[in-house]
Amino acid sequence: MRVKDILKERVIALDGEFIGEVEDLEIDDEWRVRWLIVSLERSVAKKLGSRFGFRAKARVPVEIVKGVKNYVTLSLEGEALYSKIEKL
Repeated sequence: MRVKDILKERVIALDGEFIGEVEDLEIDDEWRVRWLIVSLERSVAKKLGSRFGFRAKARVPVEIVKGVKNYVTLSLEGEALYSKIEKL
């Protein structure tokens, strides 16, 4: 898979909740993708504590990515998911 194939893909929690869209990838010194940078859906941003909820971004660890096909599916939902996301 190439980077351009995942950029702008929708990110969906295990329960079907729309989290946002992939905006960028963060890699480590060994060239491994470690985080997805996600432009958050407004309601998700508010759940994570953003005051206004628009243009909020977060880092999602790749360890919780369950699959990538027509969208990115995460392996968690609800509070378990929100505890893993780092608001930027």
